[in-house]
Amino acid sequence: MGFFHYLFLDLDLDISESESLIIAGSETSPISLAAAFFYLTRYPHAQEKLAKELKAAFSSVDGIKGGGALHSSQYLRAFIQETMRMSPPVPADLAPDGQQGGIVVDGRYIPEGMKVSTVSYCMHHKPDMYPEPFDFRPER
Repeated sequence: MGFFHYLFLDLDLDISESESLIIAGSETSPISLAAAFFYLTRYPHAQEKLAKELKAAFSSVDGIKGGGALHSSQYLRAFIQETMRMSPPVPADLAPDGQQGGIVVDGRYIPEGMKVSTVSYCMHHKPDMYPEPFDFRPER
């Protein structure tokens, strides 16, 4: 799509497209990598456990590539998931367009076209969902 194409879209579609572009352009991969390195340095026990798992699965650094051994590294997966939970790279889930005719959620009517999303950080730091939510614990 060319730039001028956006001039002819309706305002709601422009806003929706802008939200997606802002989130997509926020450099989510570097943010996630920075968070992972932060937790590796801040939590030496996690670093040691991850190193032990990877050294057991691979004979050298050159061997760490995609494949079965990497995909079966359970602590690595848990470490990445806990990193994303603690430091989500995006502020909220992208909100889909409201359901045709509206919908009732938890006893409240959400009209058609209304966008509803969840703030990832808040959801992943709820004590009823994650006991001690501010503790970094890949073992969860």
